[in-house]
Amino acid sequence: MPKLVELLAGPAVAVEEHEPLARAAERMFGERVGSVCVLQPDGALEGILTERDVLRACAAGVDTHSATVGKWMTRDPVTANASDEAAAALQVMIDRGFRHLPVLGDGGLVGVVSMRDLSIALQRTRMG
Repeated sequence: MPKLVELLAGPAVAVEEHEPLARAAERMFGERVGSVCVLQPDGALEGILTERDVLRACAAGVDTHSATVGKWMTRDPVTANASDEAAAALQVMIDRGFRHLPVLGDGGLVGVVSMRDLSIALQRTRMG
């Protein structure tokens, strides 16, 4: 399988922790992604908010226009390095039950790989 850097389609969609959940959900929908990375003002990765987190908040009956990303995100998420093999990232995601994994490079966050990205890479590797 390829390295993660080869699978990244573009930069991660990012939000700040003080933003409303509804805005983050709108960004995910508009960008057609299942997660957004939460960045500190200096650009450091603070957390990740996934579609599951938004669903969990909705199920809890919160007002997504007033609830903030910071309340529902996963802080200090597990990450992968851009130079990691895709197979290793896939194993982490399977073992931990993740569908999205932030990818870090020398300059910080470079993107997010999804279970879908890794499944497509695996299929392409097997086919040839």
